[in-house]
Amino acid sequence: MTDLDYFDQFDDEGTEDSASKRDSLPDWVSNSNSSLAAYQAIQSLYKEKMQYIRGHSKKSHYTKKGSYHISKSEVARAAGLAKPNAIFHSVDYASKLTKELNDKNALLVASKEKILLSRSSSIKDLSKKELQSELRGRDRYKEISELKADEIVDLTLKRLPLDVKRQLYLA
Repeated sequence: MTDLDYFDQFDDEGTEDSASKRDSLPDWVSNSNSSLAAYQAIQSLYKEKMQYIRGHSKKSHYTKKGSYHISKSEVARAAGLAKPNAIFHSVDYASKLTKELNDKNALLVASKEKILLSRSSSIKDLSKKELQSELRGRDRYKEISELKADEIVDLTLKRLPLDVKRQLYLA
């Protein structure tokens, strides 16, 4: 295989013409009304919100719902309309557009939850309380590891409840 054959197996993004792009749109999207502008606005806002989600992994970054959620008014503004009622209530494709918006919002919420659950465990990503408990645990481990065996046994026996000590005939 030559180098030219290798590159021919990939699609060029620049050679994509509008006919193939038009075929990928849902059937309710049309150039004759504002559905195309609204659909493209939802897609572009979805990309923006996904970029935000990929770049922010702390729960405190998501205090505002607008950072990971697409609102109807945002879509209307991006589509060039003054009010969301014009495209989400009073047109025949409103239910399909609302469904598309809800689907994208569900994907955004799922991505946000996934990012928050898969937080890195490195020290720089820990909160102050988590760092403090980590340091206390390390200090405690260091103290215990420096103790001798008989000191560890004595310490363990001191912490045993009285009824357990009686069963072991230690009290």
